[in-house]
Amino acid sequence: MNKKYEDNVIQDETYTIPMDVKLKITIVSLVFALVGLLMNLPMLGNVEEQIETAIKSNPQCPITYKKFNLSYVLPKVTLTKPVIPGRCFNNPSSSLKLDSVTTSFTIPSFIPPGLKFHSVIKGLGSEINVYPRVTAGTVDIRITKSKINAKFINAFTVYPNLLNGNMSLEGFFSTVKNKLDSGVAKLSSKNLVIPAQTINFFEIPELLLNKLNLVIKIEKNKLNVNQLLIGNETSPIRAEIKGTINLNQRAMNLSILNLQGKVKFSKDFLKSFAILEMMLAQAKPVDEYYSFTLTGPLGSPKPTFK
Repeated sequence: MNKKYEDNVIQDETYTIPMDVKLKITIVSLVFALVGLLMNLPMLGNVEEQIETAIKSNPQCPITYKKFNLSYVLPKVTLTKPVIPGRCFNNPSSSLKLDSVTTSFTIPSFIPPGLKFHSVIKGLGSEINVYPRVTAGTVDIRITKSKINAKFINAFTVYPNLLNGNMSLEGFFSTVKNKLDSGVAKLSSKNLVIPAQTINFFEIPELLLNKLNLVIKIEKNKLNVNQLLIGNETSPIRAEIKGTINLNQRAMNLSILNLQGKVKFSKDFLKSFAILEMMLAQAKPVDEYYSFTLTGPLGSPKPTFK
């Protein structure tokens, strides 16, 4: 399958993979707080104090909100204008400002026995449907029919305008003791754009990538990139990437990359980006595609072209 890639874009895609992981960890943490609250509704005394305690129980990630609504008929909690500070996902310069988060009970699970919930996260042009299932010792989380605007992804990075476009997200994850244990996910887009910007001192022109397909599988602390396809026939960059990332869930920037792929650049793009030609001077393309590896820690990846 043909794909295309740029040294700077390699770093962009490097951010895309962990962004996807951090996004899920943040969603999981937020849902845990609301699910825990709903499971204890019959025992609530001072409702407002209990809600504030449940949501703000983690001093390292103090979630704030404008107001909440609580329904007892079909137990449901809605937070209006919640804000997740950037330090929750290792980006103190940013924050995730949402429109609302609603969590409610659904039909219980019988095999295995457990409680099921439905959370809807709205904001930044996105709507994410999360279905947690709480059983003995574990929480399984299904994400389906979810649309994510690039603004939502950008909030997890140090580049506020890193991407433009809309993406769809599907996934299933299992957690043990509030930590991501396993899962699979697919993130795709048909209108992905990297706006003109400066990344790591490189001037990046606008890149109409259009197509993105990312398929990952997580096993313990190992993330397998089964497929990462970037660009289509009209894109200035086309790339295909596979490999693994050894996750450090406490410090995502210390996760270790072991990715391989191939990339092709349009002639017009290479002509307008002379520094890239210099970087590729020693590489030997095959049918205009350059093979490369991406290794080292996530915070300082090391691309090597062959």
